[in-house]
Amino acid sequence: MRKILFSLFLCIACTMQAQEILVGDMNDDNQLSMGDVSTLVNTILGKTPARTVKACSCDPLTADNSAIVGTWRTMTGTEITFEADGSCSLGEGYTYEYRPMQGCILINDETNKIVKIYNLYRADSTYLVLGEVGGTKGFEYYYSSSVFVSSITLSNTEVTLNTGKTFQLSATITPSTASGVTLVWASSDPSVATVSNTGLVTATDKEGTATITATIAGTTLVASTEVTVSSKPAHEYVDLGLPSGTLWATCNIGAENPEDYGDYFAWGETKGYNSGKTIFDWEYYKWCSNKDWTGMTKYTYPDNQTDGIWYSGSTFIGDNKTELDPEDDAAYVNWGSEWRMPTRAQQDELRNTSYTTWTWTTMNGKNGYKVSKKSDSSVYIFLPAAGCRYDSSLNSAGSNGYYWSRSLDTSYSYFAYYLYFHSGNFDWNDYNRYYGRSVRPVFAK
Repeated sequence: MRKILFSLFLCIACTMQAQEILVGDMNDDNQLSMGDVSTLVNTILGKTPARTVKACSCDPLTADNSAIVGTWRTMTGTEITFEADGSCSLGEGYTYEYRPMQGCILINDETNKIVKIYNLYRADSTYLVLGEVGGTKGFEYYYSSSVFVSSITLSNTEVTLNTGKTFQLSATITPSTASGVTLVWASSDPSVATVSNTGLVTATDKEGTATITATIAGTTLVASTEVTVSSKPAHEYVDLGLPSGTLWATCNIGAENPEDYGDYFAWGETKGYNSGKTIFDWEYYKWCSNKDWTGMTKYTYPDNQTDGIWYSGSTFIGDNKTELDPEDDAAYVNWGSEWRMPTRAQQDELRNTSYTTWTWTTMNGKNGYKVSKKSDSSVYIFLPAAGCRYDSSLNSAGSNGYYWSRSLDTSYSYFAYYLYFHSGNFDWNDYNRYYGRSVRPVFAK
């Protein structure tokens, strides 16, 4: 009886083909090839079909139910799941029957009544192409979970560049397991800023604003960054006459005035307390996997520790990085490519009283050090005693200052160097990388 019902339904379905269901065989080779699919992208997105044939002309497939088991999604978010036990997600209690020789899938409701028939045009580990018999949408082009992209974000939403400078944008695609993804980069105004096919933004000699976009090819998923090009630095710096020529910023990252505390960052992280990071410990540290000091996953050096994950027994397997890469540098990411976090050597030079004079003072109600040019006290920067963040608390604000360098402690890979001071002393120190500390950038000429 079931076979008779199926045959009758299939005949009815063929009669309904006056609407002509789209098959994507564009070169008449009796199969739906990748070339066909590429040609039909616009059709898949709902535009006028290039050509139509009757759905009943589809080729039979081998009897392999695994070809359709899985969760499949369209680029617009429509989802369908075929379980190995014969159930499916098209309705409560719905089941399916895959009929390979007819190239069809029967969809049964909770009463075991056939409610839909799909023609199966293609099924492999990546793509599933179905056409509902009697439907009006042509066929549905599905991607497997491994390639479906749900979102895209860029490393920065805003970037300010001096004329002629560059900045590297990076894209994060969700899920991270997506494969075969192509990014299309574009600038709304190339006369202000251009972008390469790898996301490298270059400011021209023209001041203005341009929007840089990254689009997932073949989809409507897009992310953007607003780029402002200026002939002057967005942030000011001071020349203290240091032998290296290092130019120090007048404010901390996140501050509008020299005396403002600004933001707090864990070492190697570019989003700080003001960006929503509320807890500073190993569990929430970006470069830690073991929730303690043994779990550093980046910036590891063959130090005197042998029980971290950067060792295999006594063999070092770390990355040998001793300074932050630009993409992990809070100054570079938040202020632009003209800025970097200082090295330990640059902080040591700033502390050298042969070149600078350090005076504990108060500026607009905030304690800190006025660091002046040795030969001219009118040229100076002010470093507020902003304290540091540990766990969910701010500690020692008003009495102590802690300023990260971009240099790793090569004796302990879970430590990094920082400038430390209080009213009676200013020196360097090293400690756990997860602490939230201030960042005073230097200008990269």
